[in-house]
Amino acid sequence: MATITGDDQNNILVGLVEDDLIAPGLGRDIVDGGLGIDTLIVDYSASNRGISYDAGSNPSAGTGTIRSSPNSIQFSNIETFKIIGTSLNDRIFGGSGADDLDGGNGIDTLIKDLSRFTLPQLVDNTTSRLSLIDGTIARNFENLELIMGSGDDTILLNQGDNIIDGGPGTDTLVVNYSTSNRGISYDVGSNPAAGMGTIRSFQNSIQFSNIERFVIIGTALNDRILAGSATDDLDGGNGIDTLVHDLSRFAPNQTVDNRTKNIRLIDGAARNFENLELTLGSGNDTILLNQGDNIINGGLGIDTLVVDYSASNRGISYDAGSNPSAGAGTIRSSPSSIQFSNIERFRITGTSLSDRIIGGSTRDFLTGLGGEDTITGGKGSDQFIFDVGSKFTQKKIGVDTIEDFSRRDRDKIVLDKTTFTALRGRRVSFASVKTLAEAERSRALITYIRGTGDLFYNANGATRGFGGGGHFARFDDGLALAARDFVIQR
Repeated sequence: MATITGDDQNNILVGLVEDDLIAPGLGRDIVDGGLGIDTLIVDYSASNRGISYDAGSNPSAGTGTIRSSPNSIQFSNIETFKIIGTSLNDRIFGGSGADDLDGGNGIDTLIKDLSRFTLPQLVDNTTSRLSLIDGTIARNFENLELIMGSGDDTILLNQGDNIIDGGPGTDTLVVNYSTSNRGISYDVGSNPAAGMGTIRSFQNSIQFSNIERFVIIGTALNDRILAGSATDDLDGGNGIDTLVHDLSRFAPNQTVDNRTKNIRLIDGAARNFENLELTLGSGNDTILLNQGDNIINGGLGIDTLVVDYSASNRGISYDAGSNPSAGAGTIRSSPSSIQFSNIERFRITGTSLSDRIIGGSTRDFLTGLGGEDTITGGKGSDQFIFDVGSKFTQKKIGVDTIEDFSRRDRDKIVLDKTTFTALRGRRVSFASVKTLAEAERSRALITYIRGTGDLFYNANGATRGFGGGGHFARFDDGLALAARDFVIQR
């Protein structure tokens, strides 16, 4: 191996047929490595200008021009590089071999083409020292611009400005934004489900392509995180965070439960997300939500939306134009909202206030809870559930209006024993009467005035008055009800 050195003048250095170490020094130099595996040694640590390359430079092919003005090296037939950068912001390219690269101080960028490798690669830039599959050692680089190979690669990044092409294979991007002081967002046009886009957190960014899987830890602020097409592991962190995920490619039935910290998805896991924006697949899916701001597309199949508003301090309403019977609309209990489409079934628990609750096109389970609620079941065999979680009081349960109870659809009135404590067994004690006085003095525990559509809980039976019971529901005038229209719930 020959060692060829220059001085600080303008040198022309030509290598031999063997493997050469060529150190041209400062100045404006021309270097031809010749045959063999040749290494260009550059030390710009004392320079007061950052490193750059001329347009058309291709160090992976061994040619180009590197500059740190007024110094420059025009090189050819160079396979590996040993470069020490400046204290400024450098942009340094790797070659085709085992480079030794040090960005020095400043905000430095390493550019490396690793596309020729077929084995899985691990690139970890979360520390100051980085080892690559080709033997390259890189130190003090804040940013990476990489083209990966055809293996299943994993790239762990810091919070710099990075450009990552995962190449073929199932590639994973890992990034921890927990110390960032700006929430996560994505550029317009980003589509992580298709493996491409740009993710940002203030001045930091990752422009990615051919990435199938993401492992992301969010900030303490409000993040919007988009999932990929493989088994992601996503953590929103603190703040009010939104998970955006396209699950439309899946045919099996899916259950997505966001009522707790951990969300188990058919293709991965997510934690600490207050809001969901989901597109489901062709199965019969069930989506259980908290009271965040959600956008849910159920996709094909008979899909069920489950939401419990019992802790909300605002009554339920719907945006103008909402049509739950057609599976579309927006339900609100301020400040929370659910914009839904392709939802056929609803399981809704209302607030202690006055709610408007509307069912879908199939069997719904609708609980008004307290307040003066107006409930529409829609099509299908619906269940109108009366359960306030404690013993019946007129003030707590209110009087609900059931707009479309249908015996033809086999709708049911469900009475929970926790609230209707006098009920025994499985069959309701029921009587249809003509007057309020008859409703109060009937031996039946549930009495109904057909002419007015009013339904009562007659807790003390034949004793005058309703005891601890009272008026709790109103139906269409003249609607015929019978004991078989009721279900007792334990």
